[in-house]
Amino acid sequence: MALINCLECNSKISDQAVSCPQCGMPHKKNKHITNLSSSIENIGTAVVSSQNYFTKSFWLSSKGRISRGQYIFGFIVIFIIFILSIVFINYLSNMMGRDCRGSYNQCMNSIIATNLVLKAPVIFIVIYSLAVLSIKRFHDFCKSGYNVFLLAIPIVGFYYLWVLLSTTGNDYKNMYDNH
Repeated sequence: MALINCLECNSKISDQAVSCPQCGMPHKKNKHITNLSSSIENIGTAVVSSQNYFTKSFWLSSKGRISRGQYIFGFIVIFIIFILSIVFINYLSNMMGRDCRGSYNQCMNSIIATNLVLKAPVIFIVIYSLAVLSIKRFHDFCKSGYNVFLLAIPIVGFYYLWVLLSTTGNDYKNMYDNH
């Protein structure tokens, strides 16, 4: 029995181990890897079913991982909620503008201040929820959640957004499953 380095996290493990105890990465050099392939389907199903759309943890907690379908669904739901919220806030602002009795500058300042006060929390919640979903999606690739900051870089961000939306995640259990 010898110690080898894990291909994913580079920690020392036994060459007889089925997977890395640190990150859960299966090892191809192991003769038991064929027995593991049947359980990979069960793990993938458990990962997908472990995230429920109707809980706060799906939208507000960065723990765990989500599949590509869950990410796309969450992205669409957040986008629709954002659009509806902005339309409603703009409607309220227009109603305020019609009922304003002061000078033009006073009315405009009032409308702008109301817009900022109402839109700022909506924008914060939308950005936070999208970041949480993106962190969970990075976890599906066994990548750190800090990679979400790459989405803020203009050209690089489009590439990583494309990766999150188009690539299937890892089927094996990783270190983010237990969270």
